[in-house]
Amino acid sequence: MAATVSDPVRFFVRRICSTFVRRHWQAQIPGIFKPGNFRLDSSSSRCDVIDEFLSFLTERDAERMQTLIDGGSIEIRINQELRHSDINRHLSEDFWTLLLFTGCLAIAKPVGDRKYLLRIPNEEIRDTFRNRVQARFSIENRSFAAHGLKLAEAAAWGNASGMADVLAPLLRIYVSLRDTAAIAPAENCCHDFLSALFACASNRINDFQSNAESGDGCADIVFSSGNNPNRFGVVIEIRRAAHPEDMLNAVDNALKQIDERKYAECLRRMRCRKYYAYGIVFCGKECEVGGGKLREID
Repeated sequence: MAATVSDPVRFFVRRICSTFVRRHWQAQIPGIFKPGNFRLDSSSSRCDVIDEFLSFLTERDAERMQTLIDGGSIEIRINQELRHSDINRHLSEDFWTLLLFTGCLAIAKPVGDRKYLLRIPNEEIRDTFRNRVQARFSIENRSFAAHGLKLAEAAAWGNASGMADVLAPLLRIYVSLRDTAAIAPAENCCHDFLSALFACASNRINDFQSNAESGDGCADIVFSSGNNPNRFGVVIEIRRAAHPEDMLNAVDNALKQIDERKYAECLRRMRCRKYYAYGIVFCGKECEVGGGKLREID
């Protein structure tokens, strides 16, 4: 019987490919067969869609994005007549629809009336989401970097209310990359958020440290600014409040902890004689900042 056109293809797929993969998988030779994230490496259009969406996140969309990255599902009404020209409207429904149509999301369950439960289909795509979110809230994003510089400027001038003004709008659209598998203090997400912002202000602050050993414990965030003899430091203690009415009291406790545990002690090594202390408290998407008085290092 004459060979068909598909015979060579069938032989290659069944014999050559499978043998190659099996042998190198068993050998586990580093660098010879190391599959990467196909979605992230080869699907730039998907990354573009996610980046475009992140630029126009509403507070509600940020909550949905957080749910997806944490492994949950979200209910969305799909625009089944979506056209390319619709994307410029930057409507939430259109972007979620586009994420579905491009394979970034998958249908978990139909709900009815064009509504569906959507989820991220696999870990490769979840990694893509995480990488794009991380880039969005980092120095790679000029807009976010500008906010980081404003925050550092306010901290360097003892302007607690100015710091709160910078943080408030960002918190409403912030998406955390928290590790849901780990049991960690609630302050960790807030800590990462602030660290990402201050990392954008390297031309304004120096000696930035996170969880710095100082005095009788570890200060959440410390850094210095200025030049001798006008060099000064900043110490920040972060708290998370369960209820809005607890925020002011939590700020006072944070400032008290900075004093009692002598967190400003490490600033001596940075050649600082004075410092600003701040207590920053988060509650959901709200924050309260207190302190800002220039103090002598005891």
